[in-house]
Amino acid sequence: MKTLKISKRLLAIANLIDDNTSVIDVGCDHAYLDIYLVQNKNNINCIGIDISRPSINRAYENIKKYGVLDNIKLFVSDGLKNIDITPNSTLVISGMGTYTMINILKSANLSLIDTLILQTNKNYEMLKEYVKTLPYNIVCEISVDDNNKIYNIIKLKK
Repeated sequence: MKTLKISKRLLAIANLIDDNTSVIDVGCDHAYLDIYLVQNKNNINCIGIDISRPSINRAYENIKKYGVLDNIKLFVSDGLKNIDITPNSTLVISGMGTYTMINILKSANLSLIDTLILQTNKNYEMLKEYVKTLPYNIVCEISVDDNNKIYNIIKLKK
């Protein structure tokens, strides 16, 4: 099987994800994170979600190319609308603005989600303030320099 190399930003997110979990990747784009997780972590299944049909089509082609069709399901959706969530899931939302992320979190039923991993492209402090209103505790915050751009990533657990 061909192994996927990913960006430092996605690698940092992947390193925060525990083995033996179901991952919901909102804004999955090309599904690189999902492919990497299935290839490099133990007992991982992923749901890749994107609002863009062309992105989901590219994600499908990548999943097929890397031979991980059995472990990743793809959906076109606005956030978590109409998505069946497995208990104790990890929700990853990355690569988008804080307002969009907060709207996704506000409209989601987070009751089955054990872990949140969030990486915003803007207004990190605003995101941090918002997540303090959720029934989660911040367990880790990291910053990653990827191609001379700093990305802040936060991990929260129930």
